[in-house]
Amino acid sequence: MKTRTWNPNPALLLPAALCGCMASGMHEPDPAPDAGLAPAGAPVFGEGAWRVAGASRALFSSTDAGDLGDSDSTELLLSAGRMLSGNLMLEGVGLASSSSFEDPSGTDRDIDTTALGLGVRYYLDAQSATRPYVSAAGGFARLDIDDDFSGIDDSDTAPFVRAGAGFEHFLSEAVAIDLGLFLQRIEDLQIENFDNDLDTYGIAIGLSVWL
Repeated sequence: MKTRTWNPNPALLLPAALCGCMASGMHEPDPAPDAGLAPAGAPVFGEGAWRVAGASRALFSSTDAGDLGDSDSTELLLSAGRMLSGNLMLEGVGLASSSSFEDPSGTDRDIDTTALGLGVRYYLDAQSATRPYVSAAGGFARLDIDDDFSGIDDSDTAPFVRAGAGFEHFLSEAVAIDLGLFLQRIEDLQIENFDNDLDTYGIAIGLSVWL
C-alpha cells in the first residue's frame, strides 16, 4: 500500500497567510461621540425648563428723552421665562429705572420709570457653555418726572418695545452670567405740553438661574 504525502503549493498558501494576518490586526472602530451631547459642564435645557434672572444696566445706560433732555440712569431688570423648544423662550419682563441730574445751581431733574411686558428670547446655540441669543419684548411703561428747571411734575403711561442681543455663560449646571446690549423705546409720552419718544440704550449684566 502506497502512502501519499501532501506537499502544499507555496503559491496557494501565501494569500491565505496574508489574509490571516490582516484579519488578526483588524478591530472594530471606536464609536463616534454622540453629536447630541453638550460639552462637559454645559447643561441642555429642553421644552418646559424655567429661567429666572436679574440684571442691572448700571454698567452703562443712556436715555434720550427728546424735549425732556438726556440723562444717564441706573436700571434693574427682572425676568422669568419658560422654554417653548430647545432654542426659543417665552418670558415676562419687568424693569425699574431711576435717573437724576443736578446742575451747579442745585436745580435737579428726576425721572423714574417702571415697565411690565412680555417677550421672546432665541438662543443661537443652546448646547455650548457660552450661548449667544437675540431677544425682543413689548409692553407698557410708566414714567414719572419731576423737573425743577422747567417746573414739570407729571407722569404718563405708554407702550414700549425693546430689542437686545448678548450671551449667557454657564458658571455651573444651573447658574449663568448674562451680558447683553439693549435698545428700548417708550412711544408717545404725553408729559405736560411735550409729546416725546424716550429711547434708552446700554449694556446690561446679570445672573440667571435655570430650574
